[in-house]
Amino acid sequence: MIIHNLAFGVVWENDAGEQFEYTINVSEDEVHLEAQTANFQRGLWYWLGGTGLILLLAQWWVLRWSLRPLNKAAKDLDAIESGQHARLSGSYPIELQQLTRNINRLLDHEQHRRLRYKNSLADLAHSLKTPLAVLRSEVENSDDLLQLKSDAQEQLDRLSHLVDYQLQRAATEGKNNLLAPVSLGEIIHKIITSLDKVYQQKRVRHQLEIERDAFIHADQDDMYELLGNLLENAYKYCRSQVNIIVRLMQSGILLKIEDDGAGLPIRSGEAIIKRGRRFDSQQEGHGLGLAIASDIVEAYEGTIELEKSYLGGACFVIKLPNQ
Repeated sequence: MIIHNLAFGVVWENDAGEQFEYTINVSEDEVHLEAQTANFQRGLWYWLGGTGLILLLAQWWVLRWSLRPLNKAAKDLDAIESGQHARLSGSYPIELQQLTRNINRLLDHEQHRRLRYKNSLADLAHSLKTPLAVLRSEVENSDDLLQLKSDAQEQLDRLSHLVDYQLQRAATEGKNNLLAPVSLGEIIHKIITSLDKVYQQKRVRHQLEIERDAFIHADQDDMYELLGNLLENAYKYCRSQVNIIVRLMQSGILLKIEDDGAGLPIRSGEAIIKRGRRFDSQQEGHGLGLAIASDIVEAYEGTIELEKSYLGGACFVIKLPNQ
């Protein structure tokens, strides 16, 4: 047996001034001390273990609660993949709103691209009917081989032109924030130079009002296609005058292209820019130019409208937003 002993001395002085020395001894068996120490350690381990378990459960609950929006987003994406939904919907915490917006933009862009290819194929099928019908009629009714060859070559050229148009239209990618700024004035001057040569006999006069800082972040080929189709349409239907206005606005860029031709009915403006529609069936073309222009404007989240020009003809107003 081990005994722990504690001794301390005391000097006692009485009223007479006499001093007495005493020694006090306190002894205890070590077994009781070890039992108390073991009991304390056991209680400490219980408390630490319980506290650790509570912290782990709290951490698991916090992680489960914080990851719940991600699980919801994953389920929504599965629903989109299975075709049950078209985009992410519902409320998400502010930390995930930018992510869900970007995913929805990507989904919208992909749906728009698929719709554009579908529309292009439908337009191509519709536009090929007339040239193919002419070819069939010539083959069935013509006895002149030279004339048949000439007519067939003409219709094949038209078919090739249609295919090129639709392929170019289907490849229109639209808005991209990483694109370099493009000078609209420079593009317009180049297009006008080419059109002046094509329509040299009409002696078309043009008036330009283009601001020097008229730049837009866009694909240069898209802008050539957009402005080229609208300007060619103006040159084709005008009598002798075409006006082009490019202005900077707080919200973006405003373009106006107008002519002094016969004009178009304003109430038919929306129908005219639909796919494969033409107002004047006597003019060459297949109604694709305005549709392509409309698709490009829509891809850049802009607007295109038909107004009456003070010159008497048509006036197309295009608004393209800032990036």
